[in-house]
Amino acid sequence: MRFERLTSPQHPLYKRAMALYADSFPPHEQRENASQLRILGDEAYRFNLI
Repeated sequence: MRFERLTSPQHPLYKRAMALYADSFPPHEQRENASQLRILGDEAYRFNLI
C-alpha cells in the first residue's frame, strides 16, 4: 500500500479525488472549494491518496 499526499489542485488525481470526496460525505460535512484549496497548503493538513 502506498500513501501519496495531495497538496495541489494541479495534481493529476485531484479532480478524481474530489469526486470521490463528494460521493463519500454529505454536503454539510464537505469543505467549500475555496476552503479546500486554501487548506491544501497547510503543513498540518493531510489529504492522502491510498
